[in-house]
Order: sequence, then structure tokens, then C-alpha cells
Amino acid sequence: VTATHLEMRQGRTVVTNDSGRYIISGLSPGRYELKAEAPAFKSAIVTNIPVTAGSTTNYDIQLEVGAVEETVTVTAESDS
Repeated sequence: VTATHLEMRQGRTVVTNDSGRYIISGLSPGRYELKAEAPAFKSAIVTNIPVTAGSTTNYDIQLEVGAVEETVTVTAESDS
């Protein structure tokens, strides 16, 4: 799973645990793109995820079984 800051274009990649859970800590505030990839699954990309200082942002990504070269893109809506 990779989180990329949309303005700074800086990313951080982590590996999920056996149950698919992940934690990406220490992100700068801003809006992010989240990309998840796994062998034998379609990639999934979610954009416009807001991250604020001093808070925790939870986001679940569902991967579909399929060819590695297929990508699904979703745009997150802001709560504010």
C-alpha cells in the first residue's frame, strides 16, 4: 500500500499484515492518493483522501481478483 501526498508528490509504502491490515504513520497533513497492489489482484487507487495533523484516518481498500495490469480508481469525497 502506497500513500502519496498529492501536492508534494512524496510517497510512503508499507506492506500489509497477513489479514490485510496496514498502518502508515507520520504522514504530513494534506490530501493523499492511496494505491494498493497485490499479485493476482487488480490494483486499486483512491484519491483525495484528507489527512489532518493529530488525527487518525482509516481507509479500507477492497482488491478485486484479476490481472495485475488492471487498475480501479476511486475518488474520495471530503466530509467538509
